[in-house]
Order: sequence, then C-alpha cells, then structure tokens
Amino acid sequence: MKVTIVLLSSSCNFRAIVRNKGVNKFTAAAICLTLACALAIPAHATTIVVTNTNDNGPGSLRQALVNANDGDTIDATGISGVITLTSGELLVDKSVTINAAGADVLAVDGNASSRVFQIGSGETVTISGLTIRNGHDDNMGGGIENESGATLTITNSTLSSNTAGSVNNPVVEGGGIFNSGTLTIVNSTVSGNSAGGIAGSGGGIENFGTLTILNSTFSGNTAIKGAGVHNNGPATVVTITNSTLSGNTASAYGGACFNGGTMHIANSTLSDNSASIGGGILVFGPLQIGNTILNRGDSGANIDSFGEVTVTSLGYNLSSDDGSGHLTGPGDQINSDPLLGPLQNNGGPTFTHELLSGSPAINAGDPSFTPPPLFDQRGSGFDRVVNGRIDIGSFEVQTQTVAIDLQASGRKVGGINTVRLTWTGAISNNVDVNRNGVVIATVPNTGTYIDSTGDTGRARYTYAVCEAGTSTCSNEVTVRFRH
Repeated sequence: MKVTIVLLSSSCNFRAIVRNKGVNKFTAAAICLTLACALAIPAHATTIVVTNTNDNGPGSLRQALVNANDGDTIDATGISGVITLTSGELLVDKSVTINAAGADVLAVDGNASSRVFQIGSGETVTISGLTIRNGHDDNMGGGIENESGATLTITNSTLSSNTAGSVNNPVVEGGGIFNSGTLTIVNSTVSGNSAGGIAGSGGGIENFGTLTILNSTFSGNTAIKGAGVHNNGPATVVTITNSTLSGNTASAYGGACFNGGTMHIANSTLSDNSASIGGGILVFGPLQIGNTILNRGDSGANIDSFGEVTVTSLGYNLSSDDGSGHLTGPGDQINSDPLLGPLQNNGGPTFTHELLSGSPAINAGDPSFTPPPLFDQRGSGFDRVVNGRIDIGSFEVQTQTVAIDLQASGRKVGGINTVRLTWTGAISNNVDVNRNGVVIATVPNTGTYIDSTGDTGRARYTYAVCEAGTSTCSNEVTVRFRH
C-alpha cells in the first residue's frame, strides 16, 4: 500500500493559522498535516475487471461501478462487443477510471430507452477507449450527463446516435452530452447525435460549465440551435483546439457552434455546417478565433451574431465568405475557397479534412507559431509544423518522407497481448515508442522492442516509433487481437 500526503492550500491555510497568536509554526504545521490526512482519499485503489457484456450481475460494468471506491480503475479491456442497457442508466458516483480496448471494440448501448452514463456531482471520472451510443433522455444528456461539480475526461472514444428530447418538450439540451461541470474531450468523435423537442440545443454537447475539445471531430450532429456545441453562457467557457467540426446542422441558429458564453477556437477546421442563421458560429458572447478554417455549408454565414458582440480575430483565419466583417486580424483571408478534401480517414484516430494541393491554407498560418502542440489533429507522426510554417486549420500537409520504417507482429504470451516491434532508419541514441498516440516508453535505439500490453482480450493497438523527444516518426502500424 502506497500512501502519499499532500498539503493543499485549499484545505489548509498555513499563514492564516500562524496569524493566530495562540498557534506557533510547529502547531500550525501539525494542524495542516492532520487536515491533509483527514482529507486524503484512502490509498487502497484497486483494479476491478469487467468480464462480460451483461447489463448487470457479477462481472458486469454496472456491478463494477457499484463495487468501486474512489480512485479505482475499472478494466474492460478484456471484453468486446456491446453492453446493451436494459435496466436504466449507469450511475458513476465514485471517482474512477474506466478503460476499454477501443471505440471499435466495445460499445455501451442505451437501447434508445435510457441515458448511458450519469456522472455524479463532485466526482472525477475518466472514460477511455469506448463507444457510447443510442442513449436517450427526454430532457437532457442522451449519452452522458456530467453533473455540476463533476470532472469528466473522455479520450479515444466515440459518442454516436444519442438523442435528447420528446414531442412538444420545450426544454431539451445535449443530445450527446449535457455538461454542467468540467468536461474534456480528447482524440474522440462526437457524431450523429441530436437534440429535438421544440427548441432543442446542443446536438453534440450542451455546455453549462467548462468544456475543452482537443484533437477531436464533431460531425453530423443536429439540433434546433447549436448542433455541434451549444455554449449556454454567460459564465460558461468553451475551448476548441486542433479539432474539426463538419456537417453539423441546426434548423435555426449555429450549425457548428452557438456561443452564449466565452469561446476560444484555434488551429481548427469548421466545414459544411449549416443553419438558418450562423451556419458556422452564431455569436452571442465573446469569441476569440485564430488559425482556423471556416468553410461555409449549404446555409448560413460562417460567423453571424445577435446584436453587437465581441469577436476577436487572432489572425491567420481563412473564410470562404466575408466572415461578416469580423476577420480583420493579421494574415486573415476572406472569400477564399480553402480547397478541402472530404471528411475521411486521413490517418490518426479521428476523421479530418485534407488540405488539397494549392490550398491557400498551406504554409499560411501564424509565422510565429512554435510547438506545442507537436502534432496536428491526427497525432503522433503528423507534425504540426512542416516547411517552417504552420498550415491554417487542424490538418497539416506532410511533405517529409518517413525515414524510419516500422514493422510489428502480435502474439499471446502467457495470455497477455504482446507486440514485437522492429524498425530501421532511426539515427538517435534513443527512440520514443508510441501506442495509440501516447508515448509508452523511451528506449535505446536497438531496432527492436517488446510491448507486453497487460491486456488479455480483444484489442487494437496502433504503433509509431519516433526519434526521442522529436516529431520525426515512423509509419504507423496497427496490430489487432481478435480474442
């Protein structure tokens, strides 16, 4: 058992205690230490293994959530298929990590009759490698409701075909997710979700808190307003970086985004989004935007607003229309076709729009930009800066040839998914081994590495080898274990 004691300023104000003349410094320190011990989460974190795809009962995800304590990890990497919910939503009322083998390996299906996950207030939760689909709630959060005070991080996952709303319901919010806490979406896809009713908002996500979107794609979501993201201000904040919002449709306002709070968009691509007003972004609160492509859809301007609003261009944006007069920063281009390819698999975990040959976005971004981030939306192996200057949008054209050649093979060793990597062409003393976009080891450049993943069931792993500490990487190789 490992015990760690941390003195947190929020739980113990040492200076304030010392100012009490009846308390010396040693006593104050003792008080702080006592408070820290009293507030610490019990150091008995365990891993609970999910062994089947049943809705409930021993070995199920639902039972694991019931049995879990704060700090536990729920391991669903050893199962594949679909967990179909038949007895209601999954309540997450502990601070836990839920790991699955991949969004294409395991799905939790709300059966179009219940929300999939409810994240309890005050909890800190991470969900990784999972598809969350076909959830439904008549009012809010068809896929997930993240309650006020909760912190939820979703990585390498997919939220699709979730719905919120019922006929003649005047208050419908968040087809995919309703967030009133802190929510972070990384390397994930939010697609085909909808918010209906009379005035449904936030087809993908309805935000009443703090929302961060990184290296992710929002596509094909629908709503009355804010089909991709609805930011329901005035104290709410949305930050979108290195991401793509494509093909989202609102029947009224804000195809990609409706901003009623504060919104920051950087190094992103908004394309083919539509609405009656504000096909790209409907601005009702402050917007900052930089190094971003705005490619108009079938209806609605790329940027539109209600009344006088504050839109700050940080420069180096590219708009297919006139940007409604808001894009006046350095390097901004208006009325220019960005020459985008279709939304498709261009490498990496999420779909992107390729910059086609001759695109005015190539080498036209902020000339003073230096990493981080090291990579474009697609992740490892796709440098964020090529030819000395960043491209506009979430996609960077890669012109360098890959000097490192990687090969991989998988087999079971003692029941554990084990992958042997071999490579040639690396020239540094050490290399970084990337699995699913994350560096798992920095090792000597011997040309071979054995990855014992710790997983036992069906899984898919994507590898790349990079010169240590750089973005000079090999080709990507995917290894699948089918049982």
